[in-house]
Amino acid sequence: MIAKFSAPLGTATDWAKRAGYPDNGKTGIRVRAWELEHDEKVRAAVFEVCSQILSTEGMIVATRELIRMASDPKDKGHAKAVTAILDRTGLLEKQEVAVRHKVELSGDALISRLTEVATRLGLDPQKLISGDIKAPALMSPLEYADAQIVEAEAVEEPAGGGACRFRGFRD
Repeated sequence: MIAKFSAPLGTATDWAKRAGYPDNGKTGIRVRAWELEHDEKVRAAVFEVCSQILSTEGMIVATRELIRMASDPKDKGHAKAVTAILDRTGLLEKQEVAVRHKVELSGDALISRLTEVATRLGLDPQKLISGDIKAPALMSPLEYADAQIVEAEAVEEPAGGGACRFRGFRD
């Protein structure tokens, strides 16, 4: 792997030679180079080293180039470089976009939706659509106080815990 990074533009055979694999003058070194190029462990090691290099030296090089472009008003990427620097440092104006969706139903779609809601609420869809029905009134706090309480007693309790069976009754 070190051989690859010491001569990154070389061939797989060059890298195998630099790494010390024997060259018998025939095709043996080329076969070994091909095997190394396709070995998953070698590929994983190359990926790891490349990631480390790019995440350190690559950022330094990219930052240096970005600053060079932003510093040269004649550079064709000058404006983009300046914007990129401002964006990455948090100095650009922040924009928020609010998206609102308004769904308007009419005709058959509206009647279908009203029928669906009425059925779910236990109302007669025809009365709701014609306007001959009043919306159910909400219970007042006093009505809640007068509501019947359902009592229950456990008739079976599992030995290991868990759910119980109950028998309910009303007064």
